[in-house]
Amino acid sequence: EEWIIEPLLPARRLVALYSAPKVGKSLLMLEIAVAVATGRPALGVTPDRARRVLYVDFENDPKADIRERLQAMNIGPGDLENLCYLSYPNLAALDSERGGVELTQTIAVYECEVVVIDTVSRSIAGEENENDTWRAFYRHTGLKLKQAGVPLARLDHSGKDETNGQRGGSAKSGDIDAVWR
Repeated sequence: EEWIIEPLLPARRLVALYSAPKVGKSLLMLEIAVAVATGRPALGVTPDRARRVLYVDFENDPKADIRERLQAMNIGPGDLENLCYLSYPNLAALDSERGGVELTQTIAVYECEVVVIDTVSRSIAGEENENDTWRAFYRHTGLKLKQAGVPLARLDHSGKDETNGQRGGSAKSGDIDAVWR
């Protein structure tokens, strides 16, 4: 396996990271995204090179949450040239053809090599518990990223019983290469 940040982020793969809300998924993924964008270490691993990262954030306040977290990491504006951060983006739903096209066009425009979606359940229009929603997400977005060799890390929430995995339809886990809890 070729790794960007071992063991969480392999090259050319789709992965999910989930937990109960407010446990630190976004903070962890922001730290990984910054490490990938700057070539600095994360989790004791230094990427082989800096890569452009597209962070699609449907959840976190850029002025309160994100700025504060970056400052705590000693990351300033000059360190962020490879981090393309879309806060509360106005993308079409990623379980639609238009959404997949808009995301792939955004990746191309910004020349990104890694994509993070935080949180994936906020990026869809279909019912979260319907398998058709997740099959459509894969067909319109996940598959396009795999074909382009662009890794995707998608953040998600667990259900009421965290041991049962991610919230939503069972097909949600069928299109990814690894699930991290």
